[in-house]
Amino acid sequence: MSKNDERILILKKQIEEQKRQLKEQTSVKEQQYKTNKIIELDGVKYNLNVIQEEAICEILTTLGGKLCAMNILLNEYEIMLRDKYTISGYTVDDWISDLKYHLLKLEAKRKEKALKQKEEQLDKLLSEDKKTELMLDELTKSLGI
Repeated sequence: MSKNDERILILKKQIEEQKRQLKEQTSVKEQQYKTNKIIELDGVKYNLNVIQEEAICEILTTLGGKLCAMNILLNEYEIMLRDKYTISGYTVDDWISDLKYHLLKLEAKRKEKALKQKEEQLDKLLSEDKKTELMLDELTKSLGI
C-alpha cells in the first residue's frame, strides 16, 4: 500500500466519523412539526417543504419582530398576546420552532452532501491495487467468508 493510499484511508475514516456524528446530531433533534408547514405572511404563502434558507431567515426576522411587539404590549400595557395571536392557525412560537428545526435539517443535508463529495474525491485518488483489495474485502465480507 502506498503512502497516499494510507493517507486516503485515514481521511475516509475521518469522513465516516463526521457522517456518523452528523447523523447522531440530527437524529437527536428529530421532532414532529407543530404546524402544517405552510405559513402566510404579508399575503405570501411559504411552504417549508420547498423553502430555502434565505426565505427561512426572512420569515424568522418577521416573526421575531412580531414577538418583540408582543413583548412591548405585555410590558407596557399588560396585554398578553403570545399564546393568543396566531399566524396561519399556529402560534409564533410554533412557527419559530418549526423553522429552526427545518433550518437544522437543511444545514445537515448540505454538510452531508459536502462530505459525500469529499469521499468520492478520495475514492478516485486510491490506487487501482487498493481499490481492488477493498472490493475483494467487501465481497469476502458479504459472502461471510
